[in-house]
Amino acid sequence: MPIAISKSKTKRISSAQPDPADRRDKPPRADESAHTVPDSVRPIQAKRTALSDPILRLPEVLELFPVGRSTWYGGVQTGRYPQPVRLSVRTVGWRLSDIEELIHPGQ
Repeated sequence: MPIAISKSKTKRISSAQPDPADRRDKPPRADESAHTVPDSVRPIQAKRTALSDPILRLPEVLELFPVGRSTWYGGVQTGRYPQPVRLSVRTVGWRLSDIEELIHPGQ
């Protein structure tokens, strides 16, 4: 490691870690100024639904349309069953109107 010599003492300088005093006078970089979440992590913004069209979670859907959990998700993937509405990053639901249309088509 390089050694810097001053009048009072010898100081070891490491290039691996910047001196925190150097960062005090500089404005934050663009990527440090605000924490951003990648689009892949953000929940998909669902369209607003009317109060008369509630959102059902999967157990409620399967009570109305009795198929297995994996059968349901397979049907969603192939387009046989309606697409879910994203409620949060890890939570989805289905519109009651979509489930009623699935149970009673054309009404």
